[in-house]
Order: sequence, then C-alpha cells, then structure tokens
Amino acid sequence: MSTTELHDVARTEPALARDLAGWAAQAGWATTSSLRRDRVLSSVIDAIAVSVVGADEEVTRIASAYVSSLGSQGRAELVGGGPSAAPALAAFVNGASAHALDFDDVHPRVHGHPSCVLAPALLALGQERGLSGAEVLDGYVAGLGVMTALATFLTEEHYARGWHATSTLGTMATAVGAVRALGGSVDQMTRALSIGASLASGMRANFGTMTKPLHAGAAARSGLDAAFLALAGLTASSDVVESPVGVGSLFAGPASLADREPGALREQLLAAAEGAPDELSVKRYPCCGGSHLGIDAALEVRDQLDGDSPITSVRVVIPRGARTALIHDDPQTGLEAKFSLPYTVATALVDGAPTLRHFTDEAVYDARVRAVLAVLQVDEPTTGPDTAGSMYERWAEVSVTTAAGQSCTARVDHYRGIVAQESDAARLDAKFLDCVSGRLRGQEADRYLAACRGLPEAESVVGLVRWPFR
Repeated sequence: MSTTELHDVARTEPALARDLAGWAAQAGWATTSSLRRDRVLSSVIDAIAVSVVGADEEVTRIASAYVSSLGSQGRAELVGGGPSAAPALAAFVNGASAHALDFDDVHPRVHGHPSCVLAPALLALGQERGLSGAEVLDGYVAGLGVMTALATFLTEEHYARGWHATSTLGTMATAVGAVRALGGSVDQMTRALSIGASLASGMRANFGTMTKPLHAGAAARSGLDAAFLALAGLTASSDVVESPVGVGSLFAGPASLADREPGALREQLLAAAEGAPDELSVKRYPCCGGSHLGIDAALEVRDQLDGDSPITSVRVVIPRGARTALIHDDPQTGLEAKFSLPYTVATALVDGAPTLRHFTDEAVYDARVRAVLAVLQVDEPTTGPDTAGSMYERWAEVSVTTAAGQSCTARVDHYRGIVAQESDAARLDAKFLDCVSGRLRGQEADRYLAACRGLPEAESVVGLVRWPFR
C-alpha cells in the first residue's frame, strides 16, 4: 500500500481512534466477565503492592522530591507519603514507584506493563475527582483495551524498533481511560488519544537505569495531561492512528497498515480490546519478563542436581531475538541485573528463585553467582523465527555440568514464573503481603489487602494509596 493510498484510507474511512473511543465508551467493569474482572482486579492490586515496596527506591525518592519542589497543590496521594499533589504529578511519582523494581504485571500482546501506568494514573484521578472504585475500574478496562488494540495495530515491529511499549502505548491508553472514568464523550476520548499520541515517548536504550521506571510515571502523567486537555476542548487529529504521518507509520512503519483491509483491521483491533484482560499476568520474579523462561529452566535443573559439586559449565539456549530487552550480560548494578539473562540464570542455579534481595548493587557481586557467570554462555541461533518484538514463541533451555560429572538439562516453553490463572489467588495474596511487609504486618497488612480487594465496591478511593504511611 503506497503512502498516497495510506492517506486515502486515513481520510475516507472512519478513524480508528474514534472506533477505539466508541468501544471504550461502552466498555467497563460491569460489562466485563467475572473471569476478566478477576484478572483486572488482581493486576490493579499487584500494582498497588509493588508501588509500596518501590516507594523506597531511589527513582521514587528523586521523582517525589522533584514534585515537592514544584509546590503542587491537589488531593492525589503520593505512595511514599508527604503532601498530596495534583493528580498528574502524583501519577508521575506513583507510576515510577510501581515500575521501580520491574515486579509489576506483564501483558504479552502489549509487550509491556499496563498496570504501572494505568493504575497510578486512575487512582490519582479518582482521589482528586472523588471517583468510586468502580469508576476507576471502568477507566482501567477501557484503557487496557485501547492499549492492547494499539499494540495489535503496531505489530511486533513497534517493540523491535526500540520503543518501550509500556510508555508509548501507556500514554494513549491512560488518556482514554481517564476520560472514560470521568464519563466523557466519544469525541473527548478520541481527542485524548490523539493528544496522548503526541506526548508518547520512551525508548529501550534506557533499560537497566532509573529512567526505565520513570517512563511509567511519565506515561501516567502525560496520559492524564492529555485527558484534561481533551476535556478542556483542545483539538487534535482524529486520524492520528492510521495517518501516514501518525502513530502507525512513525512507531512501526508502513507494516502497520500494509496489506490490512480496513474493515478487517477494525474488527481485529476491537476484538483485541475486548479480550485484553485475558493476557494480564502477574510476575513471580522481580526482573524483566524476558528472563523468566531461563529462570524457570534453571530452577528445574537445580532440582535435578545432586549435592554441592561446583558447576563447571552452563549453556543457555534461547530463540533468535529473545534477548532483546536483556541488554546487560555483565551487570554492575542491581538495576542492570534485572535485565541480564546470565545473571538471573546463575542466581537461580545458585540460590533458587530470584527475590528482591538478589537485585541490589551488593548482590550482583556475590562470589557464588560470579563463579557461575564465569562458566556460563548464552547461545542464540541465527535462524528460526525472530522473537525480538514478541513474547510469543519463546523458550529457554539450560544445560549444566558439574565437577562431579553430572549433566542436567531442562527446557521450558511456557512461562511458569508468571501467574496468569485465577487459581493462583493465594500466591497473589502472598506476593502482596510480602511487598507491604516493610511497612505493614499481621492484621494491618491483611486489612490493607482486604481494602484493595474491596475496590469494586468502594465509594471512594481516597486513602488507598497512602494507607501504609499513616
């Protein structure tokens, strides 16, 4: 399809942004199936939990100090305590906190983390505007659907080109979700998406630094800014998604529209929006999801090993492109370690399932882990499907040899370190309680979990973010 033809499609067919806004207007908590509601609520609760434990991270402290220096006035609560702020600025801090440890949920279709952007933004909005829990969840369902539809539109090419989808797509999704939570019109949601598209940013080059979690906070803030501006009447192009100089062409290239019949494309995007909660998944390990298959395989090998014989060789085999986000083979900091396949596999072999304590600046120099790193190699075939832009079709195989002559191999084709089933409610609760244990214990922690689980019936979301800090 030529540039001229793309332009003709953009001008003669109903705008995709308006189609997505129309879907969002009728989407909501009450019309979502019970299974999908369970997944949505679990992800929102998980986002609250990881933001609590992330509040003590340096990126959160820096963001909070910056917001305080602005003298912001508002009723939205900061997860780290202190004065309340305007909703967009509170979302900035809380979004960074939710993503600070890379322990927040993941969505394979989005190839990113929806809830560290959507939940902080919508909770801040709800506190400022007096929204109920159900209204906040209406916005979340709408925003998540738009985020997933846009990911479907942009294809795997978006992430493969270096964009951080959590941030780029999260900005547009939050803009629509916020207007939906406030009961705005289809026209207002269309303009919010378009404004959000012009504010969207975030690149993978900053993975392994504090700027990566800052992306989430920036997306939450910019999404709310776009929503408020749209509600105030700011104009924006309705064909921003499919325009030859819009979202598709700039974020993914001509492939986003090439050989895709407009009517079929529209149906595909709306179906993706409707089914978006199905792929919400909660992490078990506080590191990049791209490393989880390798961790799972390493844990299987660890269970097979006899005794304490030193490991003399480790071979990790993954499909082509699977290391796209895992850019630090020799991490020097805890943040870099979260994006290191060798480190996470070595840690799993030496110490079992990685936890928060394994991703400190001190932990990366553990002599036991370094000894395994010295004999570990990663093989990535140059043939086969390229999985750089996709979380699908990935696998990992780990083979270990010990000084005693034992050899063990395990291959994992499905994520086990990511919880997706509603039957894992107990595991999700355990993660929540562990995340808040630094501030709450016993009955206080249980009450906080109960309050979060009661979000759909809550008349107000005031106090939900600041609860641990009273």
